[in-house]
Amino acid sequence: MRIQEVISCNNSTAAFNESSPCVRLLIQKNGQIIHCNNRAAEVFGYDAETILSASVKDLLDPYDNRIDELLNTPLSGKKVTINTVAIRKNKEFFPVSITFLEYHDNELTRNVMALSIIDITAINKTDLLLQETSQIAKVGGWELDLESKQLYWTSITKEIHEVPANYIPTLEKAFDFYHGEESRSLLTRSVDIAMQTGKPYDIKVVIKTGKGNIKQVNCRGKVHFENGIPTHLFGIIQDITEQEENRQKLVTAVSEFNKIMDTSLDIIGVINKEGEYVQINKAAERVWGYTREELIGSKNTKFILEEDLAKTIEIINKVKSGIDVTNFENRYKTKDGRIVAMSWSATADQVSGFRYVIGRDISDKIKNEQQLKLLESVITNTKDAVLITDAIATDESGPKIVYVNEAFTRMTGYTREEILGKTPKLLHGPETDQQVIAKLYKAIEHWESCEIEVVNYKKNGEPYWINFTAVPVPDNMGSYSHWIAIEKDITERKKEEKERTRLINELVQSNRDLKQFSYITSHNLRAPLTNLLALIKLLNWDDIKDEENKVLLRSFEKSTEQLNATINDLLKVLILKEQTAILTEPVSLQKVLNETLLSFTSQMKDLQVNIKTDFSKAGTIYFNKEYLESIFINLIGNALKYYSPDRKPEIGISSKETPDYIQVIVKDNGLGIDLEKNRGRIFKLFQTFHQGRDSKGVGLYMVQTQLQALGGKIEVESEVNKGSVFIVSFKKQLN
Repeated sequence: MRIQEVISCNNSTAAFNESSPCVRLLIQKNGQIIHCNNRAAEVFGYDAETILSASVKDLLDPYDNRIDELLNTPLSGKKVTINTVAIRKNKEFFPVSITFLEYHDNELTRNVMALSIIDITAINKTDLLLQETSQIAKVGGWELDLESKQLYWTSITKEIHEVPANYIPTLEKAFDFYHGEESRSLLTRSVDIAMQTGKPYDIKVVIKTGKGNIKQVNCRGKVHFENGIPTHLFGIIQDITEQEENRQKLVTAVSEFNKIMDTSLDIIGVINKEGEYVQINKAAERVWGYTREELIGSKNTKFILEEDLAKTIEIINKVKSGIDVTNFENRYKTKDGRIVAMSWSATADQVSGFRYVIGRDISDKIKNEQQLKLLESVITNTKDAVLITDAIATDESGPKIVYVNEAFTRMTGYTREEILGKTPKLLHGPETDQQVIAKLYKAIEHWESCEIEVVNYKKNGEPYWINFTAVPVPDNMGSYSHWIAIEKDITERKKEEKERTRLINELVQSNRDLKQFSYITSHNLRAPLTNLLALIKLLNWDDIKDEENKVLLRSFEKSTEQLNATINDLLKVLILKEQTAILTEPVSLQKVLNETLLSFTSQMKDLQVNIKTDFSKAGTIYFNKEYLESIFINLIGNALKYYSPDRKPEIGISSKETPDYIQVIVKDNGLGIDLEKNRGRIFKLFQTFHQGRDSKGVGLYMVQTQLQALGGKIEVESEVNKGSVFIVSFKKQLN
């Protein structure tokens, strides 16, 4: 371009030069100024004529060698910008940014430089502020010339990398700072995408500094294009190590807080100014039954029982005004319709308006308190004495008493003031059994419940018997806090037991005497009775002619036989009572019955008895065979003896099984028994219910005695003139 063309450019360009905020100069290679715009006079303080007669070196820093280098070095059409210092007419130094552009004059065969000078005083102030801000924020800048591969770092960037201030970065060295394959790959991909698309990148990576420290940094970069070709890559790097550590600490703290919230048994919630839950923990789901999704966004008064709503709103307004509230109680209705009692503590943030609440389900507590009051009422009003002692004894006398009820004071005669702080040993005396007390102390030593009966003494010295039950009371930690004891006055019972023992001893002695009398009587009667029976058999009834004597002798014979039968039955009873070891074995019901019926063949034939048996449901029992024969003889014998003359005798014998017994049912259609009159006497000795049937009243007594001896029993159902049913129960397993 010709110089004149540069100086005398078209009107629009000239107007631009004159109105430009920059100083415009044309200079020769020796520094001589050959053109300037009006802005030059304003900035430097000289008039245009003086400027045109001066060298550019007079206006710029004379010690900046770069200016001479640029004037003497071909720029080949490139723009070069440097920052340096300029000098005003008043000798004031000020910072400037100068862009050099070389022009070539073909006619004069010389080069001309066009200079664009900008006063960057204000910019430097901004840069200083930016630098200070960057220092605080730990933000550094960088720029990479993609053509020359030259890399520029700001001082903050060097501080972040912990390298010296005079460190000269290179592309290869800079890449080596990135720590780990993940960070390097992410940076490479991000730069490639920016180069291809022109979109800036913003990534977080890890670097290893010059001092070996690991830092987390935020890298942002942007590509500058000229004519569609990337020429520069520039951006910032920020040390976010502290922020990331703080963020991680915050994440951890939030996580821990959420864990605390979710593991808390209490409901923890945050309520906004509108009274809606914005956060609530899992305990709410457990206590109220509603999910978090159902609770978040709902009014905190939504589930409060209507009767408690007014007082709750009053408390809410109190909290909103800045007054903290603790232990406020109200009731909530759960999702499944239950009513739970809640205790609340609440505070409010006056800035945000948020309320923070902690609620505890106290339904069980209230229930326990009610039960405790009820228990206290029972203990207070019970007739039994109640005392509570410490768990551990402080000396050998035992644990100290900490509570007694009114019944205790009435029973012992001691007032509460006299007994509290003492030990139960105060109540012991001469007749107190020390072996029993030792049993109690052993139970206390092993934290075991214990029940004893012992003699205590009242305040006035009067002895009395008590039933003493002591139980250890556990606490929430699994240890024991107290002993609670209940004392029942059993003095009267002990007197009755003593009297009963005396009576039993007398009865035992009487039984022994009666048994001895029975033996003596039966044996003493046996010999003369045997003689009488023998004499009667020797009588020749044909020789007795006197009919009156014959009748008397026949009556005497019958009475003698009856007396003999009675003595035999009595001996059988005595023998049965004396037996201690009774042989038991599997016994066939049908077999024993068949053998028994042989004894009644003639009698059954004469009476035309119809007998039916059915042992299909249970055919065998575990019993004594002789006893079973005796039972069949007595029951069948009674059925034949007490038949009804109005109908043919029928006897039914069957069996069945119950969980505990094999039962044999003997049924007849005889005379029957009036149970309303005789139920209590049926199985007693020498009880008869029909006249003129040769009854002795021994058979049923024998049956019951034999059954009871082996764990069995007998029952009867009977109706007069219709018959009787005897249910004989044999124990399935005998010990």
